[in-house]
Amino acid sequence: MLPRQEQPSRAERSTPPYLSRSLCALTNFVWRHESLRLPTSGPGPQWQERAPAMAAGLTDHPWTMEEVLRYQVPPTPWVAPPRPKRRGRPPKAPPQEVAA
Repeated sequence: MLPRQEQPSRAERSTPPYLSRSLCALTNFVWRHESLRLPTSGPGPQWQERAPAMAAGLTDHPWTMEEVLRYQVPPTPWVAPPRPKRRGRPPKAPPQEVAA
């Protein structure tokens, strides 16, 4: 059994991984954050609302829920795992020729 400090919290145990990833996408791409807004000049609204993804330069507009749900994440390229190191006795060295 894991020590109490290493055990996941109840929320971590009950939250499916896909749900936590989708909440992360909503937080960064859809929801606008008041601390990231920019003042505008001219007529119209006084502030430009921004999402964290806009502040980071990943997108130029706040996404809609439909955009988040329809976005297809490209698969990661497959990389062959490294070959395991040989265990046990090292191979014998070939016999060396004796110069006459």
